[in-house]
Amino acid sequence: MYLDVIVHRFPSRILLECCSSNGVSPYCASKMCDVRTIPNALETIAISTSCRTEWSKVSPCLADGRNHTDCCIKKGVQHDCLKICGGVAEPLTMHSLLCLNLDIAAIYQCLRQGYDTRPSPPQNVTVTTVTESSAEVEWTEPAVNAHLVVSYSLFLRKDDRSPNVIEVHNVTSPHTEYGLIPDTEYTVYLQSHGTTGDSLMSTAQIFFTHPLVPSFCPHGEPLYDPNGHRYYCGAGIRDCPPNYDCVVAGTSETDTFCCSKPLKINLAKDCCQQRGVPANCLSMCSNSTPLSLECSEYGDIWVQCTSEGHDHTRCCAESGIPDECISACRHPFTLERGCIEYTPLLSKCYSWLATNLPSAVANLEVTSRNSSSVIFSWDIPLQRPSDVYQVTLEKSTSVFRQINVTTNSARIDDLQPSTNYTAFVTGFNKFGSSPPSFKISFETLPDNEQNDRPVPPFGLHIVWNHGRRINITWNWSSVRYNGQRITDPVTYTVNYVSTGNASVWNSVKTQNMWYVMENLTMNSLYEVYVYVSDGNLQSRSSSVVTVLAAPDEYSLPEPQITITPANANRTYRVNEQIAVKCTVHSDRVLNLDLLIGKTLIHSEPSKMTVETFLNVAENNNLITCTVMDTDGRQNRAQMHIFVQFGPIVNMVTEQIYAYDDLSAEIQCIVQGYPEPMLEWHYRKSPNTIRTERLNDPVLVKTTALNQYVHTLLIKNVTGRNGIYSCKAIGADGTEITKSAELNIAKAALPLTPRFILQCCVEAKISEKCLRVCSVNPEIDGDCSAFSEDLLRCANDGRDHRTCCMRTRIPSDCLSMCSGNKVSNNALCSIFASRAVACMIRGHERAPSPPTLLRYENVSPDSVK
Repeated sequence: MYLDVIVHRFPSRILLECCSSNGVSPYCASKMCDVRTIPNALETIAISTSCRTEWSKVSPCLADGRNHTDCCIKKGVQHDCLKICGGVAEPLTMHSLLCLNLDIAAIYQCLRQGYDTRPSPPQNVTVTTVTESSAEVEWTEPAVNAHLVVSYSLFLRKDDRSPNVIEVHNVTSPHTEYGLIPDTEYTVYLQSHGTTGDSLMSTAQIFFTHPLVPSFCPHGEPLYDPNGHRYYCGAGIRDCPPNYDCVVAGTSETDTFCCSKPLKINLAKDCCQQRGVPANCLSMCSNSTPLSLECSEYGDIWVQCTSEGHDHTRCCAESGIPDECISACRHPFTLERGCIEYTPLLSKCYSWLATNLPSAVANLEVTSRNSSSVIFSWDIPLQRPSDVYQVTLEKSTSVFRQINVTTNSARIDDLQPSTNYTAFVTGFNKFGSSPPSFKISFETLPDNEQNDRPVPPFGLHIVWNHGRRINITWNWSSVRYNGQRITDPVTYTVNYVSTGNASVWNSVKTQNMWYVMENLTMNSLYEVYVYVSDGNLQSRSSSVVTVLAAPDEYSLPEPQITITPANANRTYRVNEQIAVKCTVHSDRVLNLDLLIGKTLIHSEPSKMTVETFLNVAENNNLITCTVMDTDGRQNRAQMHIFVQFGPIVNMVTEQIYAYDDLSAEIQCIVQGYPEPMLEWHYRKSPNTIRTERLNDPVLVKTTALNQYVHTLLIKNVTGRNGIYSCKAIGADGTEITKSAELNIAKAALPLTPRFILQCCVEAKISEKCLRVCSVNPEIDGDCSAFSEDLLRCANDGRDHRTCCMRTRIPSDCLSMCSGNKVSNNALCSIFASRAVACMIRGHERAPSPPTLLRYENVSPDSVK
């Protein structure tokens, strides 16, 4: 088969501009910087001799940010010329003359193909935030073929002399890398990965981690100027900003710094009080007050309440606390009796971390899950929130995946169906990390589950926690997996167990979407999950939530959010009007704030209800209701609504050309929520009415939230030129179709070697040269007298020039390898036997014709 292989989207103008800006001479640029035209023999000689030294300037331009080395290796390009494929800015040596003459056509073919199938490097790589031990890196998507990116990799190297490179795969922007060495130079760069190849490395950025300077502040860190120097202060000379005190750090009164003031809320004291510490010892329950000998019997409680569960090992070691007392600095957070004398040092370590490290997140919950993905959400702490949150997903007993986000929700894809996972969240700021949240367990749904079973409850979380009594609630959509609504009453089954006695489960049935667990053991961990049953079939489990039976810090009731109409899965159309109501039930007057998108609504005095109407839009899909008292304490509830839109359909390109291995890929970008169904259809020409639904394999990749790339994989394009349509079907039945055309020249059936031999016999080719036409062709003899007949018999309409180049046929004669005439028959006729051998061997890779054709009559006017 002869393929009209045309590469589109050539960056020709960009390549020529790049060569010009790199100082390539106009003469060499005209020969080397336009890959649309394969150089002829004379041009190849000029490139190999006069322009050989220009390759160090030309190679980076031709690569165009893509790495084409793997393609060149597959096509047999010799090692000396692989620098061109990889865009390496190095000159070629005299040893490269041979590969330039033989392989330049294959190199340019790989470049042309790579321009369509490989992404360019990430852009705008920026180091945004640097601390003593971490750095945040941001970037934007590639300028070319961003839709082909599957993942990004980040590379970090310590100074220019270090051979060791840290590789971090599957990163997303922004990415924070922890565990760096203080006061050290680092170089960072990134690479894009596609399904068919990779980009070159991005522009490198150099940064320095901050030096590790001990803090002289009793609370927090010193204030710094924008240039990185400490903010010096002095009475009547330079005052500190609000919430900072001027503190003398050294022996000199001029060695003064601005240090943050301590927080007024004493959570440690509340913790001690709840744990039964008597009034005469409560004054010592502060992270800046050491423990006295009279209160030593409460040492464990003092450590657990004032340390806030953080790891203080580093500070304790630097402060000289002995190893036998180190249990007060980290788990299990106990104070040995002989360690009372070190409580002043312990309180100093607790105080420093307590005013700098972020607080743990609360109410981690699974808001949505299916067979391959899950969405988490959690509450941001009111005090010391984090700059970034790390979500850790465990499978069995090992870490399965970790992602970093800056919001209080995260989505993780590419999970396995019917598999148990466990997740927890850790917060980070420039000083370190928070304690991890309580873990939450869940099971992904089975793949393609379509049955009568009810969908499971979701959003299981705590309303209030009084220690021995905990109120939990959850959400549920009254539908089955097959989409059928459930109208009859259902029953929920709440199961909970103490992790210290996992053999005794408590199981309670209720028809409410809440339950109060009572008679719990104080300071014990419990695991809770919920089922729903319609009387016949039971759902799968909700996520499993871990709770600690200890009074919460704020003790404010959680507000309730109600949306009318209550659509299934909280999914609404754009511009659909909904009513949002937030209420709180309390014996005392509390204030409510309702935040929808960027619109904030306050409750009227003495009314603990806020209600409003709005038209649904993509930018108001998060609803937050906050309850507050006059002391500044808060509690809040959040609810996400899902905006139905689409489908929106676009073809990546409307003109598709087959690759040289007779395959083709057609890509269609689909946007919509819920995820639209997709069908591929084919018709022979634009004027043909009848279409055929295709069953070729399709690769589906999620490239962004609610955006999917469907790739139709055609392994053999023989006879399949025509119009290919991508039809997306939305949840409401809306159908959108976009089309692309696959272009293939008129096909000629490949000829068998037996047919070639018969043709050669009929052409009266000599017996000696008939061996060229055999199944195992011999090419030793001179058959130039029969060159025209040999080529006519072996011509099968396919392009065999790659093979001919490998057999050392001159470039001026390569056209005879694709069935075309040559300009110098006298020169090229001696190479005809080699060309015929390539044609016969090329047939081995061509597809076989259909065999064993049978038929039967199925009706008077049709056959099968």
